[in-house]
Amino acid sequence: MWDAAQKDIYEELAKEFEAQNDNIKVKIEVTPWDQYWTKVEAAITGGSVADVFWLNIPNSTDYIDAGVVSSLSEFDINVDNIPQQYIEAFQRDGVLYGVPKDFDTQALWYNKEVFDKAGVDYPDETWTWEDWYNAAKEITDEENGIYGVAAPLNYQGGYHDMIYQNGGTIFSEDGTESNMNSPEAIEALEFYKKFIDDGLSPSLEVMAGTETFQLFNSGKIGTIIGGSWMTGTYLKDNEYGLKNFDVAPLPMKERRATTSNSIANVIAESSKNKEAAAKFIQFLNSKEANLKVAQSGVVIPAAEGTQEPWVDSYPNHNLQVFVDAVEYAVPLPYNKNGQAANESEVKYLNKAWTGEMSIEEAVNEFVEYANSILAR
Repeated sequence: MWDAAQKDIYEELAKEFEAQNDNIKVKIEVTPWDQYWTKVEAAITGGSVADVFWLNIPNSTDYIDAGVVSSLSEFDINVDNIPQQYIEAFQRDGVLYGVPKDFDTQALWYNKEVFDKAGVDYPDETWTWEDWYNAAKEITDEENGIYGVAAPLNYQGGYHDMIYQNGGTIFSEDGTESNMNSPEAIEALEFYKKFIDDGLSPSLEVMAGTETFQLFNSGKIGTIIGGSWMTGTYLKDNEYGLKNFDVAPLPMKERRATTSNSIANVIAESSKNKEAAAKFIQFLNSKEANLKVAQSGVVIPAAEGTQEPWVDSYPNHNLQVFVDAVEYAVPLPYNKNGQAANESEVKYLNKAWTGEMSIEEAVNEFVEYANSILAR
């Protein structure tokens, strides 16, 4: 696993599982995100990969197609309690390869203190892009270094969400071509860039020097798109955030939409302990285990009917918006080589954000490159 914040609850669950299965031992290993995939791939090559490891939606196809993830069809694991859109990301031809353990969605985090000082109403479910832009303009206070928005070049929790809201898609239906040069995508990118162009967001240079979550936590940002996983960062043991931060649904354009990811527990094809591994995954998917994960407040469990304790972990904040967002959530793409294409976007979009070329020129250049990857 890569999230140190989940280590404690996983170790607690592992001990419970061991108590019920005295012939099975579980060791939890955390590898930070920026090293995780490199370590997993090296372990797969070297034959030392963990029996159970985390796999997210964007990497699911590449790992399943490579044959390094075991089919779960021979094991009796019930996944009727998990939203179908997340199950489908880890199925191929009706065969299940992973059990989603959680999901994330995006919402608009906002700072009530900033809005109050400017005399502007808080965001709510009626907000459109126009409402968001106008409010950002009103609450921006250049003299005191307050920005209405933080608009970093993030595809998840950023411009991909806005492309979907504008009726666009990231890839063609068969996943073999990029749609980043569609009119819907270009319009969304132009709107997102306008926050920086008009001085309503810190520049890319400022955001490269200081993480946007730090700017938000310091009271310098009025609104920021952020995932459900940021709840701990913004609220846990954060007196200022507990007092001043809350969330609302993302502003909409043509429709309401949010990007969404899910992490699944998968079994390595090379595992010599598949039966024990499947037992552990099944245990983690039980209602009891998911409720304990929810009560820990670190992540939203995927199992339906178990999210309420997570929402209640911060009763004075509108965390229900993250759970409700499942209704209009768009899972991150999982087409072949799609993740590699996504990760190269910023390199090309930077040229537009720095004024080296127009957005249209930048995305056309990117699409040519992306299509060459997707065709492999």
